[in-house]
Amino acid sequence: MRLFDSHCHLDSELLQEPCATLLERAHRVGVCEFLLPAVTPKQWPTLSCWPQQYPQCHVALGLHPSALPGLQTDQKYPLMQYLETLLPLACAVGECGLDKRLTKTVPMEKQIEWFSAQVLLAKKHGRPLVVHCQGAYGTLLELLSQYAPLPAGFVLHSFSGSLETLKAFSQLGGYFSYSGNICHPLAKKATTALQHTPLQRLLLETDSPFQSPLPPQPNEPAFLTVVLQKASTLLSLPPEELAHLTTLNAQRLFSLPAPP
Repeated sequence: MRLFDSHCHLDSELLQEPCATLLERAHRVGVCEFLLPAVTPKQWPTLSCWPQQYPQCHVALGLHPSALPGLQTDQKYPLMQYLETLLPLACAVGECGLDKRLTKTVPMEKQIEWFSAQVLLAKKHGRPLVVHCQGAYGTLLELLSQYAPLPAGFVLHSFSGSLETLKAFSQLGGYFSYSGNICHPLAKKATTALQHTPLQRLLLETDSPFQSPLPPQPNEPAFLTVVLQKASTLLSLPPEELAHLTTLNAQRLFSLPAPP
């Protein structure tokens, strides 16, 4: 069995063990490929070099809305230029998006401005988008509809939207990634969305070190097997079949060759 963790932050300072240890433990249970998204510009130069040391790790480079409070509009052009120079080393743009919870420190207008710049960069260079969204699916849908078509696609990471939202983003060519949130008893919206997600658009992730499916244990890529087991139960699919399917989906979205 081979699994692809489509969203994990293995460079996070919150992780208490070396990356090599976490990768080895993940590999022992069948988690063999990983997408690491950057959330701040400080990560870009270091994270973009990870695949040289860890070929099983692929990277996305972008700006999360939580990184915006200290940035001004006049920094947008030079930062996007810098990001553009590094994109040959990345298979996606992100983690970027919109977060209504942050509007007290980052007005939604500012979030839209920076997100739009990254959408345009992804379109220009044929990269998919790794999208974060909390409480702003309507605004996000409006923006992505304006920029459609997005030939390289996009993925809504740790998706927990409504069925109407799922359908709308599906029509734009979106993929949907599910994390440990589906393992929690109260996550009815996320589990319902999972059960209605087109199988060819389905991804699995851990979002390590966040959203552990086994709290209070810190999350790590090896726990993707827990997410897989829950998803296989909800979908009535054998775990091996679902692992194969979601791995192929991730490789297709991020334009990665299937390993030998």
